[in-house]
Amino acid sequence: MVTGALSNVTFSAGRYIFAGAQPVDGGPGVGLTVGVSATIKDGTPRVAGKIGAPSDAGEIFIFTDADYPGLTLPVALAESGLSFPQVQAGLTAGVGAEVTLHGLNKDSSALPVELADYTPVLIWQDRANTTLKYDANGFLDRTCGGICENILSVPGSQEMILLATQRGGVAGPQLWGTVYGPRGAWLTVVGVLPGDAIAGPLQIITGALQMTLNARLELEQLPSPASRLAVGLIR
Repeated sequence: MVTGALSNVTFSAGRYIFAGAQPVDGGPGVGLTVGVSATIKDGTPRVAGKIGAPSDAGEIFIFTDADYPGLTLPVALAESGLSFPQVQAGLTAGVGAEVTLHGLNKDSSALPVELADYTPVLIWQDRANTTLKYDANGFLDRTCGGICENILSVPGSQEMILLATQRGGVAGPQLWGTVYGPRGAWLTVVGVLPGDAIAGPLQIITGALQMTLNARLELEQLPSPASRLAVGLIR
């Protein structure tokens, strides 16, 4: 999805799946690109220029390929002969872009039951989009005697991109929720101009974090962040 310059896009609460993309010049296709000075928002507006908790069920953006489990492609697409390998997760944006998005809201009665365990995820990168192989239960595959290798059809697709921007000295992308990337993948936060930032109550789960010149994270505490319970022996 590519928005034009100065455009306005509103996402309703829901589940958005970017099911693969054609490679571009040998590199991975990008799932979501926001145009110069464009605006992307959802149903919960900012208050005094600052993002708050979602007022609806929120959104989850899933970045994957055409083979995502449970996904049924339209017949015309399935029979097109085209392949749609892993799409690059995250979002890229032009100068001055403004993004206001909220992850899944556990307090909303409209949230589907099958998504309750994924609150408050906003961005989810497919575990198949990494150089490490996972099994069907989401654990690292060790059937090869160690951690098994996963060969990607488009090398580099495992890098998630989040572009920092600003508008009037205020962080352009303001996000509420969890950004998830699996081990074997990494997140790059890209800045262009001094003061470019990503802000909000945000939890980042990733294999590694890379910050480029002029990029800044202004993280606030996220209520009820994603967690995983584990049993350990205490002596």
